[in-house]
Amino acid sequence: MAITYLSLFTIVPAVLVLLAGGLMTLREKPAEPSRRWIIVLLSAAILLLVPINLSVEDITTSRIGIFLILLIPTIEGLLALTLIQRRAIYAQWQQEKVLISALLGALLLLIVGTARGEVYYPFLLILPAAFLALVWSLLMRFELGILFGLSLLVLAGKTLEAAGLIGGREMFQGIEFEWILIPLIFSWYILSLILPAVLIYRGLRSKDADKSRLASTCFILAGLLVAGQLATIMRHGVMVNATAHAAEDHLPFGEMLVAVLTGMVLLVVLNGKRRLIGLAFIILIPVLIASAYAAGWLVDPQAVTLARAERINAALEAYQQETGEYPASLNDLTPDYMPFILGPLTGRAQVWCYQGGQEYFRLGYVFIQRYYGPSFPDPHFEIKLHASDGDPPEAGWMCDQELEQARQTLGL
Repeated sequence: MAITYLSLFTIVPAVLVLLAGGLMTLREKPAEPSRRWIIVLLSAAILLLVPINLSVEDITTSRIGIFLILLIPTIEGLLALTLIQRRAIYAQWQQEKVLISALLGALLLLIVGTARGEVYYPFLLILPAAFLALVWSLLMRFELGILFGLSLLVLAGKTLEAAGLIGGREMFQGIEFEWILIPLIFSWYILSLILPAVLIYRGLRSKDADKSRLASTCFILAGLLVAGQLATIMRHGVMVNATAHAAEDHLPFGEMLVAVLTGMVLLVVLNGKRRLIGLAFIILIPVLIASAYAAGWLVDPQAVTLARAERINAALEAYQQETGEYPASLNDLTPDYMPFILGPLTGRAQVWCYQGGQEYFRLGYVFIQRYYGPSFPDPHFEIKLHASDGDPPEAGWMCDQELEQARQTLGL
């Protein structure tokens, strides 16, 4: 998990840039940008893009490339701030067209220059920053009632996702809807980290207006949203542990990037000592994200799978004692015998294999043994029969199809 904590160094450039900018504009209000703040903002983005451009052609193969990638969240944050404060930059441009045009031109050229590495690199820089700026601007215009309702909706979704009740294979069935589903999932994750920052900002404004009850509601919802996001990240760590080779460890880099971006915006739009809240957001939230992800790796997926299988087996026996037969489907167990059924953690898209009739049943799953070592051999697959009774027919055992699918997809 060392690489997980290595990714925390993404917060270092952001903190250094903002501290330097804060010291240079100590008596100013960045929420109402001055000439000095605009120059600091654009110049910092340009300076950080220079080393990216110099090594962009081999950024994914060189050792220094890893450290350059750690600059990306700070660059994204600076670009987002540039877009959020575009009106102030335009006003300054009208007064100093040569200087501001030169800075903006250099910034644009450096962004376009990253295409020498891969054609899509400029879009990877611009799109997240533009999306954050757009979402932040929209949320800042919403009434508090709308923000509360949206927060409760996101919180409910995060609770269901952390519990494993949504996000499984059934969500991705129907390939014609993938082009809609993927942007929605991306937006969902972005909202879960932008909303807390917006609620903190609006809560502080409500506090200034002597609306302490509204301020408390904002702060409580912000805390609950962060907790919900951490729970889903922990579950993500569990699933990665169950499904991926060590070399395929997918870090929660996206969540960290959004946290750094959002914290930078929060630090800038707050004034006085309240800027420390933004600084704490930049540092604390990524640390919590890395810790939650690492905690997920400590969970034994096979132990969780066996515990869930035992609960299903107990429900099957209770069903048989009451009705005199076993259910034809596991769905018949809900909600009378089980409120819901959680799938096995042996693979990201695995489901229980069940076959039942009047005098028989069998319950199993596809077990995937991952190998962690220098050679990273392919995983081992086998059908695990957890419990059975009677004489199930040989035909119709869905684990045969699940086993074949797991071999084709490697359980991912």
